[in-house]
Amino acid sequence: MRTARVPVKTPGLASRGAAGDDGRMRDALKLFLLAVAALALTLLSLEVERVGPELGEAGNLCGPNRDQWCYVPVLNGGWPFAYLFDKPSISVPNQLGVEDKFETPRFLLDLIFYFGALTGAWLGWRRRRGR
Repeated sequence: MRTARVPVKTPGLASRGAAGDDGRMRDALKLFLLAVAALALTLLSLEVERVGPELGEAGNLCGPNRDQWCYVPVLNGGWPFAYLFDKPSISVPNQLGVEDKFETPRFLLDLIFYFGALTGAWLGWRRRRGR
């Protein structure tokens, strides 16, 4: 004689997977928002402009024979690492624009800096709240 197996319902097990997925989605959304905020801060850091210490070509009438390149300190933008540099020989001097020299590695360093700072601030705030 065989006995029939009756499925046992365990409360909460079916919804536990959905809650785990929901938590992962929340974490992914938080990471995405942190990345977007870091990108915004990196782009806003272009407002921090300073001259030098980087040098740029500003003509070719320098030196004793007037046949060498002229180098001058150039305007640059971005903080903490400058990633956009003025090219006074081909663009409006002392004004940053799309025609100027963009350095991707320095831009990525700025992005990583801001992402790390925002993540650290968020984790500190979260720890302080007791979560």
